[in-house]
Amino acid sequence: MDIIASIIGSLELFLSEVFMVVPRLIVAYIIWLIGKWMINLGIKGLDLLQIKKWKVDDSIRNMIKRIFAPTAKIILILVIMDTLGIGSNVVAALANALTFTFAIALGLAFGRALEPDARGIVESMKRGLESHVEKE
Repeated sequence: MDIIASIIGSLELFLSEVFMVVPRLIVAYIIWLIGKWMINLGIKGLDLLQIKKWKVDDSIRNMIKRIFAPTAKIILILVIMDTLGIGSNVVAALANALTFTFAIALGLAFGRALEPDARGIVESMKRGLESHVEKE
C-alpha cells in the first residue's frame, strides 16, 4: 500500500505542477502571436511611411526596418521569458554574453582594419632601433 500511495502522491504533485505551467505556456504563446502581429504591423507601417516628404533617401527606411525587426523580436522574447518565470539573472547573463560577443567582434573588426597602420608603426620603430644601434 505504501508504494501505491507514493505513486499517487507523486502523480498528484506532477499534475499540480503541470496545471501551474500550462496557463503560463498559453499566455506566452498568446503574447508571441500578438507580438509577431504587432512587429509585422510596425514593419508594414514603415513601408507606408512617406519619407519622400522629408526629403530623405529610401535606404534610411530600409535601415530602420533592418534594425527594428530584430530588436523588437529580442524584446518580445525577453517579455515571453519573463512571463514564463525565467529569472532576471538568466536574462542578464544572456545580455552580458551578447555584449561580450559584440565587443569581441568589434575589437577584431577594428583590429583587422588598423593592422596595416600598426604594422607600419612597428616597422618604423624597428628601423629607428636599427639605425640607433648602428650609430653606437
